[in-house]
Amino acid sequence: MRFRKDVAKVEGRRLKFGKNIIITDNTDWSISGIVEASLDRWQVEKSFRLSKDDDLVAMRPLRHWTDSKIRCHLFSCVVAMTYLRTIELKLKASGIQRSAEDVMDDMRHFHSVLMLSSNSRKPKRCLEIPTKTQAEVLSAFGHYVDDSGVLQQKHG
Repeated sequence: MRFRKDVAKVEGRRLKFGKNIIITDNTDWSISGIVEASLDRWQVEKSFRLSKDDDLVAMRPLRHWTDSKIRCHLFSCVVAMTYLRTIELKLKASGIQRSAEDVMDDMRHFHSVLMLSSNSRKPKRCLEIPTKTQAEVLSAFGHYVDDSGVLQQKHG
């Protein structure tokens, strides 16, 4: 088997690589506004990828047959995506630049244990000592874990 590359075609492709053509019908927008809107499309694409994430949103597989159950399932997925975006915005407002996926994965490893003391009938839940990143997330939402392993609300 033998082959040869077409140098002219390779060079032509190389010159086009990494460039985008933006076509829009928003003729009243400024050029910078059009470019900015185009660059922000990653947020839509990211949300679309989230809709395929089995651990966070899991829009598929769809195991419903009736219209009402399908609508309910899709509504739940949209609510989940909204909730994840709200988490990102809350963290960003606290100066934490992390994705919801990263935070959810981190917080999945934040464990608790139920303890039953000999003189009590009711078990007490104790949280493990959070990692630095877990503590940052808790703080962004106005909480911390005290020395006895109890989740507390920050005051002030």
